[in-house]
Amino acid sequence: MKHFHGYIYITLDQKYQKCYVGQKAISPKKSENYYGSGKLIQRIVEDRGTYFLKKIILGEIFSNTIEDFKKQLDICEIECIYFFRSYGSDGINYDQIYGYNMIKEARSSLGLPKESRE
Repeated sequence: MKHFHGYIYITLDQKYQKCYVGQKAISPKKSENYYGSGKLIQRIVEDRGTYFLKKIILGEIFSNTIEDFKKQLDICEIECIYFFRSYGSDGINYDQIYGYNMIKEARSSLGLPKESRE
């Protein structure tokens, strides 16, 4: 039986006191130098490097089915985005107020159809 393993993380920008919440469908050890796939966080890595960035693993997800695995990752990511307020409450000034997440929902990196994530 196949086993799925992933995690939820937060990348802290210690220079500007902002954060990015994301998910990764791989073990944390296999992606130590990964800080996020969001456009803003990638631009920071390209422009400034990772000196002021710190990634913290918030939790790991394990499942035997891909559907359950993806559902758990998405739910946890959404809850963390709201908990850490990494998206602006007004929906417009997300990167000027709170953090670097550009959307309030989880983005599947596994390519599952939307109906299988509900």
